[in-house]
Amino acid sequence: MGNLRELIYEAEDILADCQLESRDDSFSNGWLCCIHPPKLQFQYKTGKRLREINENITKIKQDLSYLGLSTSNGMARIDVHNDPRWSSPVYDHTQVVGLEGKRFLIVMDDVWSSDVNWWRGIFEGLPKGNGSCIIITTRIKEVAIMMGVSEARIHRPKFLSEDDGWLLFRKIAFAASGGDCRYPELEQVGKEIVSKCKGLPLAIKAIGGLLLYKSHYNEWRRIAKNFRDELAENDDSVMASLQLSYDELPTHLKSCFLSFSLYPEDCVIAKEQLVHWWIGEGFVPVRNGRSAIEAGEGCFSGLTNRCLVEVVDKTYNGIIYTCKIHDMVRDLVIKMAEDDAFFRLNGIGCRHLGLIAIWIIRNWLPIESYEHCCPQPRLVK
Repeated sequence: MGNLRELIYEAEDILADCQLESRDDSFSNGWLCCIHPPKLQFQYKTGKRLREINENITKIKQDLSYLGLSTSNGMARIDVHNDPRWSSPVYDHTQVVGLEGKRFLIVMDDVWSSDVNWWRGIFEGLPKGNGSCIIITTRIKEVAIMMGVSEARIHRPKFLSEDDGWLLFRKIAFAASGGDCRYPELEQVGKEIVSKCKGLPLAIKAIGGLLLYKSHYNEWRRIAKNFRDELAENDDSVMASLQLSYDELPTHLKSCFLSFSLYPEDCVIAKEQLVHWWIGEGFVPVRNGRSAIEAGEGCFSGLTNRCLVEVVDKTYNGIIYTCKIHDMVRDLVIKMAEDDAFFRLNGIGCRHLGLIAIWIIRNWLPIESYEHCCPQPRLVK
């Protein structure tokens, strides 16, 4: 069954690849395809993969027949009503059954919903008493308890000490000098700001990334005052630092940053896609003889240096090619996109969205979320 499951996954991957290729066809030039068919290599590889899947399915069918199991359309008949292994409402319960006799480590990251019925179905199907381990991460203590974690096993990460917080701040705010603070007057203000971050790394990184672009004492003092004002309105030091960092962005970087509001949570995004999108939307200012791509790369660096965008993957020579944003940064960017009328799911009162933005919405958001704001594009003759 495990081999058959892998073949099903492989077939689903092929289907997804074909859908992507067919979507790209709508943007291709017909006369160019006639001269040089760009899909030939893809079609050959896809056909080869399908032949291998068919051969493996035939072999599995023969093995099942050898074991005396009746088959229909190449599938073994399984009584899902009487087999207790299939009694769980979890869709892919075979993953749980396949762990029998094995030790395993399961990590459930960033669980926030208080509805944990889905977890009970999984947990009931897991083998017990074989030294396996389950790790659950959440910001909500009640969620961990509802998932069956005892009080004694709850681990609460410690906040950074003042020394560690200052060290992290220096590495970001004074990155140009290798993390060394060469100005005593800035050190005093910096330590005052770090103390208000309450040892939270994300808050320290956000405010440090902001001050990376400020070199004068008066600017640092102004940022410290604005940070105090933000904390007076919102006691959450992380959101206060993120809000302040957004407020201090140049106008063109605000537009680039707000574009992340269209992507789903934890989505890994290609840097090249972002840069080309920003250029097409006119977010990237081109000056000093730089090309549009170079200017777009500069905008991307401006967001990563401010710790608003996280690097995911780099090439062997250190060039960034994928990124993502923290979920708390995403909360901020969605809020600011709505406040600034940059993007709203209902499409009311938001700015014009380009074709790339519509493509992102249509491929990554539920259809009921965008059907009112993104009509089907029509060819104008």
